[in-house]
Amino acid sequence: MEIILSINELNDIFQILNSVVPSKAIRPALSYIYLTADKQITVVATDLEIGVEINLEKGSVLKKGETLLPAGRLSAICHELKDGNITIKTSSNEAMITSGQAEFSLPLERTDDYPEIEFSAKPCGSVNAEHFSTMIKKTSFATATERSRFAINGINIVLKEGKLDMTATDGRRLANVSIAIKEKVNDFSVIVPTRSLLLVNKVVAVTGVKMIGIEMDENSIVFILPNIKIMARLISGRFPDYNSVIPKKNKNKVVIDKSIFEKVVRSAALVTSDESRSVLLKFSKNKLSTSAQTNVYGKSFVEEQIDYDSDPLEIRFNPSYLLDGIKVCDTKKVKFSIKDNYSPVLVEEDKVKNCSYKYVITPINIVT
Repeated sequence: MEIILSINELNDIFQILNSVVPSKAIRPALSYIYLTADKQITVVATDLEIGVEINLEKGSVLKKGETLLPAGRLSAICHELKDGNITIKTSSNEAMITSGQAEFSLPLERTDDYPEIEFSAKPCGSVNAEHFSTMIKKTSFATATERSRFAINGINIVLKEGKLDMTATDGRRLANVSIAIKEKVNDFSVIVPTRSLLLVNKVVAVTGVKMIGIEMDENSIVFILPNIKIMARLISGRFPDYNSVIPKKNKNKVVIDKSIFEKVVRSAALVTSDESRSVLLKFSKNKLSTSAQTNVYGKSFVEEQIDYDSDPLEIRFNPSYLLDGIKVCDTKKVKFSIKDNYSPVLVEEDKVKNCSYKYVITPINIVT
């Protein structure tokens, strides 16, 4: 195989490939990228859970072929060379990479050792990329972070009767967003690895694509974007019944300016520590005060005037969890629905049409 590639294009695609290639591969071949050159030059990377296939727009094929190239080394070479072109010429056991006066020789792995990845399934339809990306942003932060295949390590996506719904939870908080869609898409209900959806978001941000195609079978989902396909193994298992978790009868309600609320919570949290991550919120007539205290960093107290005329309440939260759910809100004001000092609180965007965002967060109850 002999090909000429644009270094700028390679640097761009490595921003995507490096999100997939495992840093510690369970199989040596997984730390390589699979490159084929025929009518089109195509690059594939996978960690067995997620796979990405990219068709290069630039480049010339001088001799057809296929090869595995070490992803980390090739990425570092392109990063240092920065621009121009590189020529990749392979023999039976090495790849010669040249660019101007620079020359590198990289070892190869057998292409037979690379896992076969299927980047096509049954078409379901296409969704608006901006809406889909926004829904990922509003839910992905709430997934469990442990590297496992449990249901809560992914995002539950349901499309039913023209409504697209995404939900994520780590057991202490839950984020749910739904939107009515105009596109004709087959109904489905799946749990998708969060990392694959974050990769979709990265591609949408870079390419500015307007629509995302979706294909699916029993075990995988494929997202189709211009020149890029992202495959993810679906997570098996039952997702928690999130509808039963979302509070529906919290009688105490308050609408607060988003920027003011973020400020008072962040300010109070300045004296918290990793061992003591909690901020106390006190709601009283037309006032919100936040406070925190640790033995190491001292005390804080911040108060703001708000429009509140319900029951006096004192609720303690992890400030990071609280701010995570607030900062993804796209409205100037946020609405809180509160039952009492100990029950989960519902956070919503204020006065939004066509999109429903719900964030449920459990208070920290300290036994004294």
